[in-house]
Amino acid sequence: MIQKKLFIIFISFFSVFSSWGQEKEDSVHIVENGIRLNIELIRPILTFAQENYTAYDFSVDVGIKPKLLLEVEGGYHSRLEQETSFDYSVSGTYFRVGVLHNFLDIETAKRNLFFGGISYGLAIAEHQVDNAIIYDQYWGNVNNFDAIESFSAHWGELSVGMKTPVVGNLFLGFTLKGKLLLYNTNTLSERPYIPGFGLPNNSSLKTGISFHYYLSYRFPFKKGLVHHHDEHDHKH
Repeated sequence: MIQKKLFIIFISFFSVFSSWGQEKEDSVHIVENGIRLNIELIRPILTFAQENYTAYDFSVDVGIKPKLLLEVEGGYHSRLEQETSFDYSVSGTYFRVGVLHNFLDIETAKRNLFFGGISYGLAIAEHQVDNAIIYDQYWGNVNNFDAIESFSAHWGELSVGMKTPVVGNLFLGFTLKGKLLLYNTNTLSERPYIPGFGLPNNSSLKTGISFHYYLSYRFPFKKGLVHHHDEHDHKH
């Protein structure tokens, strides 16, 4: 039921994107398409500052229409938690693909982005428990055990953010993401850390929020004319 509702929301969101992308004024615009390489900056800083955490995220977006972009992201995350009675570690990669709609008018959107997005994420990871201690209250025994498991997770995302040039084709920007976990094959932990998703909340509806800060470089590769017709011209 959750997956069905999310699918309906995603389709509705994408339909709004498509309608926003249609200009009604009669005008000709020069549109320069390009590929933008994005490097997330917060996770490497946390990797340097925290001994038991490693995360690197990279993404690429490419203009497919004057105000519509295709975005692909991937990364590697690992995390170690050391508790008094066990050690828990997880590591793996994730991939995400989605579309972004630029809310700005075409003239402004040539260089700046203020966007909303919708995407689908997949993580493939491995986690394990080491040196777990179980006390037998009756016999007084102490048992140690280790466990390891590979798992995958799927989720949907809605995002909003902006990117703006600082020098030439060099951009800075941020993105705020809201995530909904759709499927998870994990059986080892009640609340596993998922690369690319993070730590789901404790509610029955597993959601998450993350903030990202990006350094981007844009490689322009094509220029073209986009001609928009005024609807009134077709009536006369």
